[in-house]
Amino acid sequence: MHIKIHAKTGAKREAVRTISADQLEISVTEPAERGRANRRILKLLRQLHPGRPIRMVSGQHSPHKIVSL
Repeated sequence: MHIKIHAKTGAKREAVRTISADQLEISVTEPAERGRANRRILKLLRQLHPGRPIRMVSGQHSPHKIVSL
């Protein structure tokens, strides 16, 4: 299953908001440098879906990402 993610980095608070069945908006406090925000996004998704393999399919350098669950 693929989920589209719109990432907001450098936010004051972390939040996960559902836009539709296959789209999420994730705000993280980490900056968008050296993959720190991507690692935090994946960590938040692993907390929401424990035990499922999660990997970033595309969008490593973009705020629009696709993640495979």
